[in-house]
Amino acid sequence: MEALAIKSIQNNERRAIYGSEADVFTSIFDEQTCMAVWQRSHSKALQADIQSALTAANWRDVRLAAPSNTIADAISKQHHLGDALKDDVILLADMLACLFDAEQIALRLARAEQATCPRFHIDHIPARMITTYTGVGTEWLENKYVSRQFLGRGNNGQPDEQSGLIKPDATIQQLRASDVALMKGEAWPKNEGLGFVHRSPNPQGNPRLMLTLDFA
Repeated sequence: MEALAIKSIQNNERRAIYGSEADVFTSIFDEQTCMAVWQRSHSKALQADIQSALTAANWRDVRLAAPSNTIADAISKQHHLGDALKDDVILLADMLACLFDAEQIALRLARAEQATCPRFHIDHIPARMITTYTGVGTEWLENKYVSRQFLGRGNNGQPDEQSGLIKPDATIQQLRASDVALMKGEAWPKNEGLGFVHRSPNPQGNPRLMLTLDFA
């Protein structure tokens, strides 16, 4: 595995690991790793399909759950998607299924002009794979910069930047479009109270095309 960068998180010894190859995902099984990111580039064919998805008048979001051995067939039936985009979704779904020996995969491919999850939050699942095909990438916080008592209802209705959630001198990190991130949630073994803290950014007038993948 060729790691491009390692961001060490001093509080509770959690870190995000970035790599140029997909095998960076295996680092998620390290107890100290909170997120593994495959930094990749899109092919020209995939870029063309992404652009078509952004402008398609017949676009509809894809939400489905299927046994992992039939997920490719389910995605192939989404005829409004270009072949390169379908192939990429299938590739990532297969990676997730193989990594966790998952019996079922659930996915959501969505086009969004507004932040879908605008508040910093955690996912109450073992792990989630996410990629932004185009538009601004997911924002996240290192654990040492989070006051977790202000997550969810603890914010008392105040914005993240005012609730006390984000500690002073924090740097809000951001994934790139095309990055594929595998994030640990609260239900990961021995990870209670350490779920990865992230949010959807403001699209800033540029629609996003996003994919999320879960396993069971």
